[in-house]
Amino acid sequence: MLRKWRDVLQNIYLGNGQLQVKSYPVEFFNPIEFSGIPSDKLRLKFGVPELFIRNLDVPRLRNGTRFQITHLGPNAVPATVMTGIARGESAKFYTFR
Repeated sequence: MLRKWRDVLQNIYLGNGQLQVKSYPVEFFNPIEFSGIPSDKLRLKFGVPELFIRNLDVPRLRNGTRFQITHLGPNAVPATVMTGIARGESAKFYTFR
């Protein structure tokens, strides 16, 4: 794994001071784990407050809105909105695999 990463760095930065950018698939970078950098897998827990980092339904479900997961289903995750305009409303998020 380290050899692959070293090859990637050598392909991006050439010794003569020029940058060369190559395209790599996401599947190549997903298994690489560094300390201090979170993994690419989302782990949800029942009853734990979560925070949106992307707008889904402006103005109800937007960046910074907190919600609490009420159930973890195989295809859907219902939650209760804790902050913002939609406080107290329920929302359902569907999983894609």
